[in-house]
Amino acid sequence: MLELLLDRVPKGPGSHYLFDLPPGARVDFTGPWGTFVLDQPPEAEAVFIALGTGIAPIRPMLHRAAAGATHPLTLLYATSLPIYRDELAALPGLAVDVIAPDAVENEVRRRWLDADTDRTRQFFVCGVGEIVPRLRDLLRRDGYVRRAVQYERW
Repeated sequence: MLELLLDRVPKGPGSHYLFDLPPGARVDFTGPWGTFVLDQPPEAEAVFIALGTGIAPIRPMLHRAAAGATHPLTLLYATSLPIYRDELAALPGLAVDVIAPDAVENEVRRRWLDADTDRTRQFFVCGVGEIVPRLRDLLRRDGYVRRAVQYERW
């Protein structure tokens, strides 16, 4: 079974095509091709930031991380519709915090930039729009090394 989670993107041919399909329609696809993956539990404290449908690729990452994590895991879920919240909150060692989408940048600043000087965490950021590279750049400018901040934007 394949489960899809998507937003209708204005003028986005892919999302309009998928939204127009009837339930049960056959869809051929290949992939995945990306590099936004988690092959093994993180080797340090990890923060997953999901903006809206950015939860789709982060969800399997969280399952993999929770299966063998030896460090704290946090999901900062910036959404007004927190699907999968109960499922993810049941994962061992995962703290789930749901916030309003417009509060994500301030929350990242407050919790992981202004509140302490620890820069050993790993971040996985995913979502739609300019907020994703803005968070990436914010974390890197404030001392997190490049490889510690992975991201995917669409």
